[in-house]
Amino acid sequence: MNKLAPLIDLVKKEAAKKPLLGICLGMQMLLEESEEHGLHKGLGFVPGTVRLFPKKPGMKIPQMGWNTISPSGHPLFEGIPDGTYVYFVHSYYAETTPDFTIATTDYVVSYASAVCAGNVMGVQFHPEVRHTPGGTGTTISLDGADPLNVDAVVVSVGRRPLSESLGLAGTGVVVDERGFVQVDE
Repeated sequence: MNKLAPLIDLVKKEAAKKPLLGICLGMQMLLEESEEHGLHKGLGFVPGTVRLFPKKPGMKIPQMGWNTISPSGHPLFEGIPDGTYVYFVHSYYAETTPDFTIATTDYVVSYASAVCAGNVMGVQFHPEVRHTPGGTGTTISLDGADPLNVDAVVVSVGRRPLSESLGLAGTGVVVDERGFVQVDE
């Protein structure tokens, strides 16, 4: 989060004007705090804490692979039925209240796999994964095709060249031409 300091006001300003969708770690950053690598402050859009999955015999951490979601009926999941398989890669999960949870998943614990606070939404899974197990089922995309049709600022995390256009060289923060905000780990 320290690397995001130059953009926090910009992200909050943009989220007030259009939807913001956090993906994977981007969703986790939407919460108030995270326990990953010590206790750290998040963006605070969604109340709650990001916690490490507890150890459980027979369960591997990180959760890596296909698992189901149980959407709550939020418009973000229009046309996506309960039990749809999506792709996860994470060791930490969001602990928040039901008021901010728009989908849940069971893995070690039952947790919020999607959250929402007004215009700000987050999904723990990877909607950019375009295939489904066995090549069948619902495809989830962000390119304007249903079901996730979002004109949004998207917070994601990856390894990309640093953005020169906003004077963020050396900060580890990238904003690409589509409005995607990324943090170089």
